[in-house]
Amino acid sequence: MDIVAGACGCICSDCRIFNKECMGCYSIEGKPCWLHEVGLEVCDFYECSVIEKKLINCGACEEIPCKKVLEKQKSKVDRRPT
Repeated sequence: MDIVAGACGCICSDCRIFNKECMGCYSIEGKPCWLHEVGLEVCDFYECSVIEKKLINCGACEEIPCKKVLEKQKSKVDRRPT
């Protein structure tokens, strides 16, 4: 299977629901099934890079690493088990 990455850089094709319930963020226009869990209507990375800046993904942005990316990275570090 081909590797499919989302706008944020996550590997969509590694997800257990890829090719079943979801075909990746581009096909579902940045509206994955987990958005309700984080209180968003559209993935913030998809919205920023694809919708607002008309880029293929965050990696194509001149502002990377931006505040949004750094905040998400910090939240991952804060959730690591000790």
